[in-house]
Amino acid sequence: MFRDPTYFLAIRENVIPFLKTYPSIKIWVAGCSTGEEVYSLAILLREEGMLERTAIYATDINPKSLKRAEQGLLSSKVIAKFEKNYQKAGGMQPLSNYYSVVGNDVMSNRKLERR
Repeated sequence: MFRDPTYFLAIRENVIPFLKTYPSIKIWVAGCSTGEEVYSLAILLREEGMLERTAIYATDINPKSLKRAEQGLLSSKVIAKFEKNYQKAGGMQPLSNYYSVVGNDVMSNRKLERR
């Protein structure tokens, strides 16, 4: 998640103010793999007060990756790195507010998945 923090910070600072002028937004993440970047976008949009008026579409050619993305499961082995990236990307609260631990994985907050 937030794999390239400078990219997400640039979205937050430069793109979000522009998108806030639109009544609704549609975002397509082509090649979403297991969903980390999709959930990163959802978190960013939620923190900016835009998630409820945004539809995010995520697709991938690999059905196994897409299934994992649909389940909202992420590896807990890299969550510490995700947290650091999130903070560098301008995160507004602890990343742990957006997931819960499930066995050896973490599961995204279901509120993020509705969009």
